[in-house]
Amino acid sequence: EASAYFAKNEPATASALIESSLAKDPGNIQLLAAACRTYSDNGQYTNALALTQRILRLAPDDPNTLINQGCFQVQLGAFVDAVASFNQVLTLETNNPTALFYRAVALLRGDQLEPALKDYESLQRQFPKAHQIYYGLGEIAYRRQDTNTAIRHYEAYLTNSPPNNSESAFVTGRLQELKGVVPK
Repeated sequence: EASAYFAKNEPATASALIESSLAKDPGNIQLLAAACRTYSDNGQYTNALALTQRILRLAPDDPNTLINQGCFQVQLGAFVDAVASFNQVLTLETNNPTALFYRAVALLRGDQLEPALKDYESLQRQFPKAHQIYYGLGEIAYRRQDTNTAIRHYEAYLTNSPPNNSESAFVTGRLQELKGVVPK
């Protein structure tokens, strides 16, 4: 029902429904998770983060919830907090590639290029055809003004990514810029 109100652009009504349901059973992790998902699906990341933190008070070492927390923190621009969330997951599960990838994203978005590079390179060794990793490596090289490395990674991105995704157009434009091609 709350999703329908979000779709009708009535977020206050949707939030009131969610909070009313949660008040009836505040310790129900499944209900908290469903409400969190509803908020997240509708771009309400502040509310999703608050519910995620409530879930973590009930289950503090749940890796998936910690990953969600970190992703919401990235969405909200809280990159340092996001890195801490992903670090907590990696303390619990040292080989969690999802946490490592999202930590690399948070580090990159927070302009922590050297640690981001280390994470992306570690992921690249595990997943040599993952286009998302080449995007991150390309961005790091681009920010460092390392044109040849950026071109190499962006080309690898295009080689390995699904055709016609929204990011491909951006990468193609970035490659043209780096190669000095004037757009038509």
